[in-house]
Amino acid sequence: MLGAAVTWAAHSSVAVVLVIMSFAAQGTVPPIAAFALVLGANLGTAINPILEGNTGSDPSAKRVPLGNLVNRLIGVRARWRRCPTSAASW
Repeated sequence: MLGAAVTWAAHSSVAVVLVIMSFAAQGTVPPIAAFALVLGANLGTAINPILEGNTGSDPSAKRVPLGNLVNRLIGVRARWRRCPTSAASW
């Protein structure tokens, strides 16, 4: 959730992922935490269109961003299930 919140605030998942990866490369963030933060950053990019898409009355303006979020949630959930639970498995 932290990755999603930072990405929402920064409006850029690329910037957040680069910061996370630089921390991981220096050993500041363990690989499992970096992975979780990157998944959160992926979700965070889908939050802005939902918040900004609710301004009009057009149903497709709400449907497309919601579909994007659901698609990303499914992808994150599928990947997280395969994620090792400890850094020793990396």
